[in-house]
Amino acid sequence: MTINFNKKFFYLLLGVLLIAAGALSGAFDEDAEEAVNSALKRSLVTFGAARALNAVISTAQGTEVSVTPAGLGVTLTPGEVLDPVNDLVERFSEFMLVSSVALGVQSVLLEVSGWLPFSIILVVLGLGLALSHAISVSSPPAWRRYLWKVFVVLAVLRFMIPLALIGSDLMYTSFLEARHLQAEQGITQASTQVQSINDERGMPASVNADDSTWERLKIWVDDVKSKASSAIDLERYSNALEETTQDAIELIVVFFLNTLLFPLLIILGFWHFAKWALLSAFRPD
Repeated sequence: MTINFNKKFFYLLLGVLLIAAGALSGAFDEDAEEAVNSALKRSLVTFGAARALNAVISTAQGTEVSVTPAGLGVTLTPGEVLDPVNDLVERFSEFMLVSSVALGVQSVLLEVSGWLPFSIILVVLGLGLALSHAISVSSPPAWRRYLWKVFVVLAVLRFMIPLALIGSDLMYTSFLEARHLQAEQGITQASTQVQSINDERGMPASVNADDSTWERLKIWVDDVKSKASSAIDLERYSNALEETTQDAIELIVVFFLNTLLFPLLIILGFWHFAKWALLSAFRPD
């Protein structure tokens, strides 16, 4: 057995030093943490907007308006008009909750991958792998191949989550941000408009036994006018929520791509790279 600092040794040493710089400096971790925190904040804000819209629609649904002028009864039920939209908004808010949980899990995985002892073990294994190739032997020992496999897997696990989060954030800012802001603004405006209609449809004044006949007549007329105007209010509800379905679906697409699909594709790319590195001629036997 002799010591020979050959090309494989220097190539591996250079690669290990680059990995050590990235793993121990935490440069990728800082950018990834900023990316996941921004995504989680966006998700929670959108979740809050969805829940607010769900609440004001549910308030509108919980009212029935009965108009009985001249003994003819008409019942107006906003719930029948708003129920399909509210169902979609409820599903949308549930999806946003799932999206927020997924981002929370990614944040925890980022913290685990950035654990300092994990990075130290990775660097030590890499240095051991490089030194093993400075030792000239008649045939490559089996432990060298196992050491290479462990080193590749640990390197992938160390950088997979940070780079997936950074890449996902880059895709968001490049392609999804404008869609997200426009759709979220539409949801917020719809919530404000529905709340305004709800406020305008406040309950009429009650009739007291001590009121005069003239006062009772005035209250009855005001009551009929208020309730009859609800037919117009139903149209106003429909107009306020006209774009809600499209906005909700747009936000679901944005967060599905940003929270689930993009990170998953990047992670799959890392695993394919790991398989190639483990099985290809690049393997330093």
